[in-house]
Parts: sequence; structure tokens; C-alpha cells
Amino acid sequence: MNLRLHKLVMWRIINTFPQLFSLCVVVTGMRAPPEFTVDLSLSPQQRWNGAVTKVLDVYSFEESFQVIFSKHNATLFSNLSSANYEQISSALAQHFPETAEELVGISKEFTSHGYTVTTNYLAAWVYYHELAHSDAANTDDLQYKSLMRSCTGIVVQSSAGEIFHGANMDQSPQEVRYATLAVTYTFNNSTIFRGVDWYWFTTGVTRATRQGSISLQENWRFDIPRPLSDTLAYMQAGTVPHVLMFRKVLTMTTNVTFANTVQLLENMPFAAPCYIVAAGTQPGEGVVLTRARMVTTDNALWLGNRNSSSPWYLVQTNYDQCAIAKPGSDNKICIPQPDNANDARRTAADNVLANFQQDKSSSLLSIFAVLSTYPVHNVDTAYTAMMQAKSGSLSAFVRDPMCPEDHPNCS
Repeated sequence: MNLRLHKLVMWRIINTFPQLFSLCVVVTGMRAPPEFTVDLSLSPQQRWNGAVTKVLDVYSFEESFQVIFSKHNATLFSNLSSANYEQISSALAQHFPETAEELVGISKEFTSHGYTVTTNYLAAWVYYHELAHSDAANTDDLQYKSLMRSCTGIVVQSSAGEIFHGANMDQSPQEVRYATLAVTYTFNNSTIFRGVDWYWFTTGVTRATRQGSISLQENWRFDIPRPLSDTLAYMQAGTVPHVLMFRKVLTMTTNVTFANTVQLLENMPFAAPCYIVAAGTQPGEGVVLTRARMVTTDNALWLGNRNSSSPWYLVQTNYDQCAIAKPGSDNKICIPQPDNANDARRTAADNVLANFQQDKSSSLLSIFAVLSTYPVHNVDTAYTAMMQAKSGSLSAFVRDPMCPEDHPNCS
């Protein structure tokens, strides 16, 4: 049985017999990540105490962090000078002092387990996406290219106006799945928002939901690398690191609405481009923001306006869906772009959603089935996050690689 047919059959079984879902979890290679609570009422250096241990209780340092660090050192971090690390740490301490203090606590916990992971090194990881879009990255290296495909997001609106959001994190090396944590951010015993990521050791997450307002994910956007000197200058000017943007908007004390949060993310200064997928609680509250550097949003693709044949859902991977006519004007025109022929995850998701149609697509379980279809679920899929802003739910599943026969990266 081919992989796509297998996943469609699985969806039909679990849609008809929900009690079999737990069996399907075992059969398809899924498990829940360890859970950790960040208490923001504690002093910054104490907030993440125990997070490193949560990972190392399940996987050794050599199985998890060591592989992650060594792979990304080879393609990026080893290309930074000592002076670069000092510049990065200085920028973080100046503009995000609580983050810098939290990294001190995380570094100390690594040390307590016998591993040296400096605060300067962790600070560079906070700006990983920004640095990886600079000429410090070995962009011609095959290993670098294998690290860069990442993420599929799906937002679906039911005929009754209910909104659902699912997200795959695709990233190499495969060991990133072993460092993944489900993180709940609290203050004085009250939950602020929930998230999941393997980037948690930066103190931020790239998938998150806040009850009653919004669910969010960040996707990599390809671009021509900029000089490292420019990227460092952006950092020193106070641009927001991608891994911190959701924590920044979701921990605000007032006006954390879908509309206000989307507006903030449209205008937030960044040092690198990205896509932001957002879903709310009301009909029509779904959007893909195509963000550029600094405060520019190249395009906003809204639920309901995607196209005439599928106005009830959005799918975003890592490629622009629009070429913009009249750029820079208030009357931008989206010229639809085809999917990437060598990485057609959006097309695969479109096809399954079209097959299911709106009524059968309108549940977290149905979106999970789409996200479990090859190549949407692929060799690099580390975890899947299922989110709904209305309820504030976020269910995360660490995934085993989905490999076609004879795939070179599958054992």
C-alpha cells in the first residue's frame, strides 16, 4: 500500500472509530514530548530550572543536544568569531535582558549535568533564524540545504465558522525531535499560553496558542543571504528574534486579541524574513503573513480570500504563494504562484483537503490526517502541533520520520 493511501485509510478508520486513535499513535510512531512549565513569576535565572533535565531523562546529551549543536556548528555557528558572539550577546542583553538572564540559568543546568553550553552560544541560538539568513551560513553546503526545509501550516474553517490549526515542524538533524518540549508559560499559577518546540532552549517557541485569542506558528522563508555585518546591525538596533516574537505578543497584559496580535506581527521589526500562520476564534480569523526584514509585510493571505475554489482553508509551507503586483502600494495584487516542484508539500495537502472537502476537514483529527500524509509528513518532520485558539488547546506529538522506500536519509 502506498503511503498516501495508507494515511487516507488511517484517517477513515480513526474518524469512524475514535477509540482506535491510541492504537494508531503506536502504529505510526508518535509519542508525547516531555512537558515543562515556565513560571514567569520566578526570577529569570530560575524559570527554566529542570528543562534540560526533562530532555536528558529521556535521551542522553549525546543522542540529542550534541548532534543538534554539532550539525549546526558545521553549517553556521563555527563561522562566527569571538567578537561576533560578544556582539550578539550584547545586543540580546540590551534589548531582551530577561531572556539573557534566563539563558544564564539554562547554561548552568547544562553545566550541572557535566556539559559546557555557554550563554554566548545560547544567545547566538536565539538569533539562529537571523544568522542562518546571513552570509555566515554555508548556503552552498549540501548539509546546510538539508537543514533548511521546515514546516507546514494548515488552518481550516468549518461551515459553522469554527477555526482549527495544525502545524508540522520539519527540521534536520532528525535528533531535534529528541529535544522537543511542550511548554506552558504561567504567571502566579495562571496559564498565559502554551507552546511546543525543540528551540525552547532559546526561551521561545515557534508554535503557540493563547486561549480565547490566537494560535500561531512561524515558517522559514527563503531569501538571498545578507552580509553578516547587516544582520548584526539589525540585532543591535533591537529587531525581534523569530523565536521570541510569539512570546512577546502572547505575554502582553492587555488587548491580546486576534486582530491586535496580527497587526503587531505585521509591523514587528525583524532581521530576517519568515511566514507567520495565525488562526483565531471567529469566522474569517485565519491569515498567512509573508514577512520581510524590518517592518515590511509583503503579503497577507486571508482565510476566505485564498481563491474561489477553497476559501475555507489555508496551507503554507516555505515558498511564496503570491507574486505581488504594485509592490509598496496600498493596492497590492496577488498573482498566485505554483508550488515548488521539488518540494510539493502544499500541493499534497491541497489534494487531501479537496478530497475530504470542508465538512470532513473541519476537525483537529482531520487536519492531523492531512499533516500525516507523505510528503507533508516526511523524513524531517520532528513534531506535529494541533491547536485551537477558542479552547486554548495545544496537543503535540513527536513524530518518527516518514520515509519512502530507499530514501538515503532513512535507516
